[in-house]
Amino acid sequence: MIDYKTLKKKKKEFFKIYFNKKLSDQEKLDGITKIIRFLRGIEE
Repeated sequence: MIDYKTLKKKKKEFFKIYFNKKLSDQEKLDGITKIIRFLRGIEE
């Protein structure tokens, strides 16, 4: 079971990466992939 606080924190991280104008597309992709992997890890 995913705890809500962790999920909220990851959502913030996601938006921070997603809206960061300084990052290249590849860097954004890497950051978002990391978050998705993390969330998958919790589910399993």
